[in-house]
Amino acid sequence: MQVSYSVCCDSFLVICPFFLSHAFQRPTLVECSNICLFSYLMGTPERHPLALEDVWYAWVRPCTAHRAKPLAGPHFTARHWRFFGDVAEIRDRMGHDDAGVKMDVEDPMAPTVHFALRHDEYWLRAECPEEADQPPPLQGECGAPSSGYGPEVLIASSGPGSEIAIQIEQDRAFIAGFEYEWNERKRLADLVQEYHQYATRIDEAIGHIKEIDAHEIKLIGYDLAESGEGGGGGVEGSSQEEEGEEGGVCLRVRARVAGGVGEVRLCVAVDDPLAYPRSIRIVEREELMRELKADTWVPGESLVANLVDLFADMVAAGEVAEAYEKSAMEGGGKADEEWDAEWCGFAYPMLSSLAFLMSSAFTSQPAVVISRAPPPPAAAAAAAAPEVHSIPCKTSYTGAAPVGDYLMREKGEDGKERTAVRGRRLDGVRVELPEGYECRLLLQKGIGRLEPEPCTTSTTLTFWEHDREPSERSTLPRALGHLAVAAALAAPAAD
Repeated sequence: MQVSYSVCCDSFLVICPFFLSHAFQRPTLVECSNICLFSYLMGTPERHPLALEDVWYAWVRPCTAHRAKPLAGPHFTARHWRFFGDVAEIRDRMGHDDAGVKMDVEDPMAPTVHFALRHDEYWLRAECPEEADQPPPLQGECGAPSSGYGPEVLIASSGPGSEIAIQIEQDRAFIAGFEYEWNERKRLADLVQEYHQYATRIDEAIGHIKEIDAHEIKLIGYDLAESGEGGGGGVEGSSQEEEGEEGGVCLRVRARVAGGVGEVRLCVAVDDPLAYPRSIRIVEREELMRELKADTWVPGESLVANLVDLFADMVAAGEVAEAYEKSAMEGGGKADEEWDAEWCGFAYPMLSSLAFLMSSAFTSQPAVVISRAPPPPAAAAAAAAPEVHSIPCKTSYTGAAPVGDYLMREKGEDGKERTAVRGRRLDGVRVELPEGYECRLLLQKGIGRLEPEPCTTSTTLTFWEHDREPSERSTLPRALGHLAVAAALAAPAAD
């Protein structure tokens, strides 16, 4: 807009009459036009006193009453007055310093609305349209106050009745997921109010995401998920997959899980951040996806608590494997080829708890000890008699196989129980310990600790062997057989 400096000088003559008339009666449109033009032309990088929000609002607010018959003159046209009225309506509707909402009218032709929410700050900057029938273009930003305005995001509309076309430079602004439809009845204040509600939902979801900083899970970052990324990608058993829900705005969360699980990516729904994620992906070890159990997710619980429970088994198994690998590398244990002859594999109770390393009864560093001991009372034995299973350590070239859902059990027509780990067949046998003996399952508390503490006892043991009958070349079953023979010989002969 080109205006001669003579107009600017003429505006000085309007300052005193403007404030005098404003003290007793409503200023005229001409006075408002000239004083606004003066402030616009005299604007400097520093905030001019006349550009303060309250003063600018005092100029513009009376003009909104004449919106039906705006004055089209050489300084401001009808579209300018309509734009000024829309901006004044934003202040009326959102309130002054209410709920962290502020307005910056340093540039009257491009005022900025600032939302200071709990976890982030957001800006919308409106610009006066070039044509009378065109909705004003907006820019939305998000960032921290210390870094100034964040990435610039342009929202433009081709006209009333059409959806806003969004161009975004950085995902952090979250405005790519904001949808708004113009029509003849909607005003600029409607758009600002709806974006404020949208930003509030985004901010609430960010609050739940920032809690992901437990011991087992560390938050890497988050951004706005691309369109369609959060739908149809959930793991088997998720509520979204069962209900067939798709769409909605999602935040893509990146976290690192301990125990060798690695980076995990989640799509968290903005409308329901505590629900099961729309999709879960284990980036570095996709084979672990089979271990996820959607039914462990508790609706209403915190996001971090549910994620810790979701990955608990994988973290526990990975930490045990990492501890023994590190111990062997540091000289605190034997090399892999030396362990193969004595160590039988993982043992764990109830197929879903922590993983424990187990060896035969004759090794110098046992994790399962079978010893002669007085049998506990019947009630105590029933309460402390979990199922203890042993599976081979070496089932793949990548090292020790995790436990849990990888152990798939089934019974054949002959009644014999079979299982498989990572698709490899295992043959198993369940052994009852002789009377007077008990199996103590021990947990190693730290790296290099050679005397683990007992954690549970059992009178039965299910031993799984890879691709062969468990009675061949297996130290532990032979030891159990010797104990059974000893018990039979010690028993009194029947009459």
